[in-house]
Amino acid sequence: SSSFEVCIDAASVNTENKKRDDHLRNEDFFEVNRFPTICFRSKEIKKEEEGFRTRGVLTMHGVTREVVIPFSFLKDELMGQLIIDRKDYGVGDSYGSFMVGDEVHIMIKCVLDPDSI
Repeated sequence: SSSFEVCIDAASVNTENKKRDDHLRNEDFFEVNRFPTICFRSKEIKKEEEGFRTRGVLTMHGVTREVVIPFSFLKDELMGQLIIDRKDYGVGDSYGSFMVGDEVHIMIKCVLDPDSI
């Protein structure tokens, strides 16, 4: 019966390359002035043999799609990863992005407030 919703600042994208990050934030890709947040809302959380899995909706760049995120939970930390196709969300469509891959690896680390567990 658990659920959660989380939104992040789209401008917080971090590839550890300032010039690339600045470019990803502009109108060629994330358009952070127009779409300032990236949000996930869970619909289901299930215990798996190794960890957990949540199914829900990811909204990015004005597009909402269903995704599944496998994650682990240890002490007060949730760790998850998923792979999306940036074109499914219209990210980089207007940019001549033949040199940019379509597959985006997203790593999520969430540290919970111990008082809320």
